[in-house]
Amino acid sequence: METKEKVSFIHSITAKIMLMVVVMVALSLMACISIANVRASATVNNVNENFILSLTESAAKTLDKIPFCNCQAINSRIISLIIFSSSGVSILLK
Repeated sequence: METKEKVSFIHSITAKIMLMVVVMVALSLMACISIANVRASATVNNVNENFILSLTESAAKTLDKIPFCNCQAINSRIISLIIFSSSGVSILLK
């Protein structure tokens, strides 16, 4: 007759499968969060760039409406001086 030996839960196949499932779920969550973070960061940067560009163009149009000053050269220079860098927006004045 065969005798069955009891194996502790830590050494059982069930525990190993559960551990593998938990690790895979944790890795999947970390990957999803990382991908979402990168996409959200890119979207926020794009929105900020578009907002600042729109704000600058609006200011240029406002300056163009001033009757006693033809500010076309100034407006084009302001727009051309906006530089979008990876660390943020910096305005360089010559």
